[in-house]
Amino acid sequence: MHVNWPSGADPIYLANPTEQNARKTCYNVNSVPWNQIDGVIHSTDFTGSYNTRMAVPCHLSILACRNGDASSGNVSVRLIAEQDLGLSSLRLFCTLVENNAPGAGLWSSSSFAYAFRDNIFGVVGPSVEFAPPYPDTLYFEAPYAIDPGWAASNMYLITFVQQYASSLPREIANSSFDNFLGLPTGLEGSPSSGGGLSLFVFPNPSSGTFSVDASLPGDLPGSVSVYDLAGRTVFSGSTSETPLQVSVAQPGVYLVRLTGPGGTSVERSVAVVD
Repeated sequence: MHVNWPSGADPIYLANPTEQNARKTCYNVNSVPWNQIDGVIHSTDFTGSYNTRMAVPCHLSILACRNGDASSGNVSVRLIAEQDLGLSSLRLFCTLVENNAPGAGLWSSSSFAYAFRDNIFGVVGPSVEFAPPYPDTLYFEAPYAIDPGWAASNMYLITFVQQYASSLPREIANSSFDNFLGLPTGLEGSPSSGGGLSLFVFPNPSSGTFSVDASLPGDLPGSVSVYDLAGRTVFSGSTSETPLQVSVAQPGVYLVRLTGPGGTSVERSVAVVD
């Protein structure tokens, strides 16, 4: 984030002061430059801090996807906790940054690496609450808008889950860093019916190979089937093996169906293109 010193006219700060001030307050920033490693260590000893934090086990995986174009759309996030993370008051953040962002005023001859642009989920992201049985999967989705003054090709998305209690430390459970326009497409809010069946397919459209992530409440067993438009089964698998990797030879639209005990089911379509 950028702060309002040494000049309150910093164009990157002025573009989004509310969300940047929230991040400044999060760490009690009172000087620049300020480095906060993994949300916990305030230090300039990058090697030592890195080694310290790498020794902390991580049991959270993050997948971010984008549905839309270079100006607007939705960002979807899948979180999987393999076990109890041992952290409370967790929140999800998706921060858009722009690399090589041009400066102005005092910084007119400079450019900034990965300058803060927007928190897609707002000042404070949604609450993240995992529960047994593990692994437990959560899905989140929010709209995005790329300002015409930003270089979309230089945009990156930082997705992280962080403790957001009333006081420090504010540990980060895990994070991901992705080229924004290079994000996979097709992950959307997971539909559910028949008691909470969850099915999601990505990327969508695909070039012939796609992943299927399916689960049932209570870790009950279920089956996954993929059909072509003629109703022929081109793939079948079990939820015990998810995420499943599916490959089909012919372009077209396919139906992915998750079936649980008693015949309850949810479906998604996926497009395969040349």
